[in-house]
Amino acid sequence: MNSEQNASAVISIPDILACPHIPEALKCAGWTVQTATQDDQTAAASIALIVACGETGAPKGDGNQLIAALIDKAKVAAFPTDLLIDRNQSVAQIAKMLSLWLLPDTSSLTRMVEMFGQQDFLPVVRGLYGELDRALAIAEKGDRPDAHRLAGLTGTLGFAAASAAWQVVDQSGCEMQTALRNSKTTMVAIHRWLQGMES
Repeated sequence: MNSEQNASAVISIPDILACPHIPEALKCAGWTVQTATQDDQTAAASIALIVACGETGAPKGDGNQLIAALIDKAKVAAFPTDLLIDRNQSVAQIAKMLSLWLLPDTSSLTRMVEMFGQQDFLPVVRGLYGELDRALAIAEKGDRPDAHRLAGLTGTLGFAAASAAWQVVDQSGCEMQTALRNSKTTMVAIHRWLQGMES
């Protein structure tokens, strides 16, 4: 796991500050925790996971982060989220759930770009990002993405967890949520990797 790649910002609003076990759970799950105000655009652009109070307005990001809402049990977040954190759960329970959302390793992309060169390889990586984005949009409409194709594409570029999850969907039609979660974390990882390559 690349701890820099999995850097996380906890949006510092009173509800978060009143729950010191949330940053502890993030660290236990493998995330690096940094704090920021909700209006800190610089921090929002540099982090992979935003944790915000689910009863307030949506956190500001560029759409390439994971968004977690801190809620009380049985409540619904006031904004779209990737995951919900029940603030009343234990550190261990929250950490177990957060560990599922860690970003995949992108070292395979770095090795491949060294082999094939940026001009030839970066469009392939951007293409995978687009395919995953379309898959999430298709699933959001209630339709089923092409699991066989997605398993192959993600596997070819070294994203083993996403590939395995899509293989399960392809073979059984089940476990779509795991495949979608792994696709979203793969997209965030790709975005951050491309940022590093283009900077």
